[in-house]
Amino acid sequence: MKIGIKMKKVVNGILIGAMVFSMAGMAFADHVSTEKKAPKRRHAIHQRVGKRFEKRGPNLEDTMNKLVDAGTITKDEATKWKAFHEEKMEERKDEMEKVKAMTKEERKGYFKEKRNNKEAGPRREGMSILVEEGIFTQEKADQVGEKIHEMRALEQEKRFEEKMNKLVGKGLITQDEVTKWRAFHEEKIEERKAERDQVKAMSKEERKAYFKEIKNTREEKKDKLSELVKAGVISEDTADKIKENAPKRH
Repeated sequence: MKIGIKMKKVVNGILIGAMVFSMAGMAFADHVSTEKKAPKRRHAIHQRVGKRFEKRGPNLEDTMNKLVDAGTITKDEATKWKAFHEEKMEERKDEMEKVKAMTKEERKGYFKEKRNNKEAGPRREGMSILVEEGIFTQEKADQVGEKIHEMRALEQEKRFEEKMNKLVGKGLITQDEVTKWRAFHEEKIEERKAERDQVKAMSKEERKAYFKEIKNTREEKKDKLSELVKAGVISEDTADKIKENAPKRH
């Protein structure tokens, strides 16, 4: 199965939650309760973020090794990239510790200032940072980006086939449903590729408006099994069996 490889990552996002208090008469009690729970909640958040940071390190290094093996980058370029990545990881960890020691009001002001700084100028992200730091030329960055998207597409395809095999092995779907699901999957890949090409040609303002417009639509499509049932790929009974046999989240 051939998959388009020139897929560009366009959007990275940061979601910042907001706390909502109830009735005015309960304000003081809510405040005390929140203050008691805050340390545990912050600790849990920092643990999750810390684990993501730890996981990204080995994953990136594995990607670098694959790029070196493929001849896309040299070992020297991989070494410089890794050093830069580790430096940024340390900066983020230091920032986490700094935020951890802040009061609620200090954190609010800190993140507000960061948002204002991002709005004031272009955000450095992805391969553009590596070009600015002199680790890659723009041509090399484009090659690396294309190769990474190719590797990710192949990995996603591998996971899809493994998922199909498991569902068939457990007797949850029929071979006919697998065929329909695979065709539906390929159709979605082509749609995403066309969308990325469309977004790539947009200005920054047009991209912002575009993703704001389709956000609600994507929220509605989070239940992928319902989407498959609606498209006639699988039956409602099959969807129920898959849900019943899905791993339980704790």
